[in-house]
Amino acid sequence: MKPDNATAVTLWYLLFGSTWIIGSDLVAELLLPGQSLQTIKGLLFIAVTSILIYSLVRRLEKANNKAKEFRQAIIDASPIAMYSIDPDGRVLTWNKAAESIFGWPEEEVLGKHLPIIPGDKEAEFARLRGRVMASGAFTGLEVTRQRKDGSLFPAKLSMAPIFDSEGSVIAIMATMEDISEHRRVMSALEESEEQFRKLVESAPEGILIQVDGRFAYVNAACVALLGAKSPQELLGTRVLDRIHPDDVEIAKMRLESLLHKGQAVSQIEQSIVTVNGNVIPVESVAVPFRYQGQQAGLGFIRDIRQRRAAAHERERLQKVISQTADAIMITDRNGIIEYVNPAFEQSSGYSLESIIGKTPAVQKSGQHEAEFYRDLWDTISNGDTWRGRIVNRNRQGALYTEDVSITPVLNDGEIESYIAVKRDITRELSLQGQLNQAQKMETVGRLAGGVAHDFNNMLSVILGYNELALSKIPSDSSIRNDLAEVASAAQRSASLTRQLLAFARQETIEPKRVDINDSIERSIKMLDRLIGEYISLDWQPASVPCFVKMDPTQIDQILANLAVNARDAITGQGNLMAETERIVLTDDDCAARPGLEPGPFIRVKFSDNGHGMSQEVLERAFEPFFTTKPEGTGTGLGLSTVYGIVKQNRGFVEVESEPGQGTTFMIYLPASDDVVPESSGTRESRGVRVAGETILLVEDELALLRLGQRILERTGYTVLAAGSPSSAIDLALTYDGKIDLLLTDVVMPEMNGEELRQKISEIRPDIRCLFTSGYTSDTGILENLIENRIAFLQKPYTTTSLNAKVLEVLETPIQ
Repeated sequence: MKPDNATAVTLWYLLFGSTWIIGSDLVAELLLPGQSLQTIKGLLFIAVTSILIYSLVRRLEKANNKAKEFRQAIIDASPIAMYSIDPDGRVLTWNKAAESIFGWPEEEVLGKHLPIIPGDKEAEFARLRGRVMASGAFTGLEVTRQRKDGSLFPAKLSMAPIFDSEGSVIAIMATMEDISEHRRVMSALEESEEQFRKLVESAPEGILIQVDGRFAYVNAACVALLGAKSPQELLGTRVLDRIHPDDVEIAKMRLESLLHKGQAVSQIEQSIVTVNGNVIPVESVAVPFRYQGQQAGLGFIRDIRQRRAAAHERERLQKVISQTADAIMITDRNGIIEYVNPAFEQSSGYSLESIIGKTPAVQKSGQHEAEFYRDLWDTISNGDTWRGRIVNRNRQGALYTEDVSITPVLNDGEIESYIAVKRDITRELSLQGQLNQAQKMETVGRLAGGVAHDFNNMLSVILGYNELALSKIPSDSSIRNDLAEVASAAQRSASLTRQLLAFARQETIEPKRVDINDSIERSIKMLDRLIGEYISLDWQPASVPCFVKMDPTQIDQILANLAVNARDAITGQGNLMAETERIVLTDDDCAARPGLEPGPFIRVKFSDNGHGMSQEVLERAFEPFFTTKPEGTGTGLGLSTVYGIVKQNRGFVEVESEPGQGTTFMIYLPASDDVVPESSGTRESRGVRVAGETILLVEDELALLRLGQRILERTGYTVLAAGSPSSAIDLALTYDGKIDLLLTDVVMPEMNGEELRQKISEIRPDIRCLFTSGYTSDTGILENLIENRIAFLQKPYTTTSLNAKVLEVLETPIQ
């Protein structure tokens, strides 16, 4: 035991004294037996005990001083101001924290009245002293105190009495803590809490706290969302009562995780039922939460009706974009492709995955100059819409043309992306080109027909008078040879006009139901002679009959012209293939072929392996008088004749050719499935005879009228000549005798020949009729004449052909 108190000193002294007396006696007895040493032992005892007592007392003093210093060190080290005062309020002690908080050093306050009390707080301070001395200690009282610089601050005061050994209060111990910062923090906390409360209350989303599955708190947005009139209508009610029955089971599992396992639940979409019974889709999420000392859940719910409506609208727009026939491309502001619709994929060949992240430059065709693209980019980057036509290249390398509209998409005035709407017009351009070509050919055809009309009239005059002249010249006269050359030249000219009329689809024809397979089969020998021995002909007929309704002579014309065209396209040895096939054209097929109607067709294909044609030649291939042959070696009417014949028979011609790859002509003719009664044909002429019949001759061309009248009168007919339809009607009304035949031109001023026939027939029902013409712009008239078995004579005619046809008609019974 350490000698640090009175008990310890006493015990040490008793132990030492006892040990000394006993021990000293034993030592003396052993060393000096029989001698008395009391005085010496007493003196030595006093000396030794004095030293021992001094040592023990000194140790006690040091221990007390150390404890006192330790207690003072604790007081000085305290961050809380600690001081003591006597009952009158004079300062007894003052620690370092008091110096720091109040600003007065210890030497300035010890023994003086406490300086920290503001003047208006003296009475309060006196009451507090009296309270402590009478009732004892108190803690945590908030007061106002004063610093040395005069500033006031809030403080938390605790005071306790100090008693003497008799129980009297001899001093008061006080501690004081500056709570300025605490008050500031609390004020900030209260302000923050108030802001948080306002934030939660004014939040646009529903916020709720649930305890044991019941509403413990709901904000204003939650009240409104659930259709309640006030929070009190919801507080305390079951949360599950507001969940749609379809979602109740999953809601129970989420509550279990939230309240009992303390686990957050992820965001989901579900439906809630309002107080009024309305069902609202919401998005909800919740986390564990302590509320008023209880395990709770903090939940957030968001009305997603607008979002779903917007999503539905986006989905609808996406469907519109994805299903629209126009190609749509969306890029960012730098031209990087972000989206293309299926129509773009179809037209370009690029899939969405293969083109995302690229630029439209991947489709550059090389058909536009750099300035073209520069102008385009300048326009759209300035916020304007660009519209125009662009030739692009698809993924397979083929060129196609698009009408394009590129519009900037703005966000707060800044361009954020571009949207391009593109329509492939390659087909339309092709159809437009075909239409333009057809219109051009139609114009040329009308011109050719008009020329042929007047030319045939003149040729009829030339041939007629030439025959008359020949009939008067002796057979041995040298002039006969000259006139024969005139007749030959006129006949060749007549052949040219027939080709022009075929091109213009104004040639007089007699359609019949014929099998093209049979027609080609019969023409093989003719075709072999035309193409020569160095070109082989491969004939592949369809396995079924290929009936069409057309003039058989026209089939021969088509075959001959295509064979000659192939022959001229082949240098040296070569091959020509002829094929027939029965097909059915659909609406889509006919859409690309103007003038065709859907239905069964016969396709005749002629292919050669000749030198082919360039695109420029292809575009003009069917124009009359256009030829690539050297001057003087071709008329340029072969393919135009084919074109005219096919068009006249409601068909269509296509040609495919490339330089060095040969040429293929495909002719489409409507199939004829109806059996057409065959005409009995013209009867053979019995020769010229004189019968004295009366003929009403109507011709607006004066020279031809005179020639016709002269030829017929020489034969022995009575001729009533009329230069116009109105004159012919007058003659029919005023002539007293019988009129046996009306011989009239088809194309005349005032009215056409068919209209004149009808009027004359009303006047003279038993009259026969013979039409003649070199051209008519109305092919329907000629078709009507043929179908009604009305006789027709093609101009130019000769005296022989005219007399023969007139005789044939006169001998035909009136129907």
